Amino acid sequence: MTIDEVTGLLRIISDFSDEEIEYYFPLVQMYFNQYRDIDAEQGDREKLVYLVASRIYYEISKLRINADISSFKAGDITVTSRESGLQKAKRVYEAALENAGGLVEDTGFVFKGV
Repeated sequence: MTIDEVTGLLRIISDFSDEEIEYYFPLVQMYFNQYRDIDAEQGDREKLVYLVASRIYYEISKLRINADISSFKAGDITVTSRESGLQKAKRVYEAALENAGGLVEDTGFVFKGV
């Protein structure tokens, strides 16, 4: 798995511009580094790339200012927005985690064996 594979998929699954991805690149690297040493076969590798890209998408979405209108009514007109970026990112990440969950493990607390 390479960081280019992850950022390439991040561009596809998110609404982030190239400038935003560049702006958040230190965060991208941080999350990528958490998973880069996982040794996976080709099919699992694709799942892992998707998991990492969706995790980054979700984490960046939590940081972005999101002013989505959920519902607004003025007289006879009602405006309802689509799913917010954060909600979408969370759904994508949860689906990827479910799909590739066997590839990653929770190492937990450092002293859990004590």
